[in-house]
Amino acid sequence: MSLRDEDEVLVALPLDSRRDWYRAAPSLAEFLMKYREALGNKYWKGVAST
Repeated sequence: MSLRDEDEVLVALPLDSRRDWYRAAPSLAEFLMKYREALGNKYWKGVAST
């Protein structure tokens, strides 16, 4: 695992393996901005998994 991987925000679902988790944002700050812009909707659903 690289340092970059540790900085990412991933959305984990209980039954999914790590390779199927959503990559929500490259940083916590970007995740919070995108989440706020999406008015709390799960914007990452349209983003490819890691």
